[in-house]
Amino acid sequence: MGNVKGNTVTLGVDSLEHKAVGQESLAPQTTRIMGPWSYLFAWLGGCVSIGTFTVGSGLVGTLNLLQVVLAIAIGCTVIGAALMINGRAGHKYGIPFMVQCRSAFGFSGSRIPALVRSVPAIVWFGFQSWIGAGALNLVSDALFGYSNLVAFFIGFQFLQIGLSVLGFHGIKWLENIGSVFIIGSLIYMFVSVINKYGDAISSNLINVEGTWGTPFWGATMLFLGVYSTMMLNVSDYSRELKEEVGLFRQVAIYANSILPATLFMGLIGLMVTSATGEVDPIKVFSSAVDNKPLLVITMLFI
Repeated sequence: MGNVKGNTVTLGVDSLEHKAVGQESLAPQTTRIMGPWSYLFAWLGGCVSIGTFTVGSGLVGTLNLLQVVLAIAIGCTVIGAALMINGRAGHKYGIPFMVQCRSAFGFSGSRIPALVRSVPAIVWFGFQSWIGAGALNLVSDALFGYSNLVAFFIGFQFLQIGLSVLGFHGIKWLENIGSVFIIGSLIYMFVSVINKYGDAISSNLINVEGTWGTPFWGATMLFLGVYSTMMLNVSDYSRELKEEVGLFRQVAIYANSILPATLFMGLIGLMVTSATGEVDPIKVFSSAVDNKPLLVITMLFI
């Protein structure tokens, strides 16, 4: 990536381009395709995570509603600052995460963090594919009476691989369209959950003491940990952000994308699980949305 002499590390873009011959994806990004709004929507869509929902569900009986909100807010604030700091190299030099690693690990050593991050990537790909397949299967069953979870699981993986081939051009437009609708759906589900399970939520979450001790800080770390891989890979995103977007606007983008999505997903998981005991996100969504056409469209976007 550059030259290392003593304790001095320089980011030599020219040498990087020379060594990245035949590795276009590792070359410095010269054409930026994301403005501030597209970048915000990309993060907003990416933060609608089943992991966040699951973390919220796992806190039932441990914390009250106020404590969960504060745990989410603290975790997201720390992650937002870390994203801005760690994404600085990608935004300034147009380099991806793998090239950024070379300043610390060298060319050969950078394969180690690449291998380490591939493990959770594979796990999450399988886990999220199964959830996505469940959503598609529910839509198919509702519309056509056809149910085959395994077939949808395999097909959905190929669909995701196809989207990956398009790179950030495909992601940009998918998130620009999908994220706004998803947030609208989450707001609708949030209100529906309160209206449907208000009494149970009040008794199980609001009127309980909870704790400000170790479980509270453990929950904070859980919500922080959900985005830890994003914190590592942020340069893969920030290299696509137009260079005129400054640091303060970046912090605002991260805050306004991560916090709302995390609050809605975490709290919906917490409230529905506390009221019904159900932890399967697809079953939770289907029980929270009484409007069948809206449920079908929401499942498709998820």
